[in-house]
Amino acid sequence: HAALTLREAYYIQFATLRKAHGLPPSQPVARPRRYPYPTLESTLPSSLFPSITIDEGALISSAPGDSEKARPHMRCQYCTTTRLKSFGAIIGYWGHIVNAHQEVPNDVRLQAIIHSGSLWRDYWDLCSRGGKGNNATLAKLQQTQRDDFCWMDVVGWSLR
Repeated sequence: HAALTLREAYYIQFATLRKAHGLPPSQPVARPRRYPYPTLESTLPSSLFPSITIDEGALISSAPGDSEKARPHMRCQYCTTTRLKSFGAIIGYWGHIVNAHQEVPNDVRLQAIIHSGSLWRDYWDLCSRGGKGNNATLAKLQQTQRDDFCWMDVVGWSLR
């Protein structure tokens, strides 16, 4: 029996996602030094599935019927591939954007906060039952929807 290593499985997933998003294939991994035989990693993905077709409906991570209630998981677009960050709470995501990415211009970070606030507000409206909400988070979400919302409002939140 042949089994894929975790690394090989990741190579296949990344190659499939690159193809699904219309990106060119990544460069094959180099063979280990002093190893004359080809490895599976060095032939991925081209030799494994050269004519694969992608069903875009299969790329949805939530169960059928749950997609409209799926809790948004915010992934930081400013983190490099070696340091990907994902957040299940909007306040943590905003704090990360404010504190960890000061090299990104404030207006760009502000747009990311407004966009993520809109996504989270839609989720909140859909799933909230009117009680037991974090009033501070709800106030911040409402603040992001105002026309006069600016970077100074974000600084005033004192995010950690």
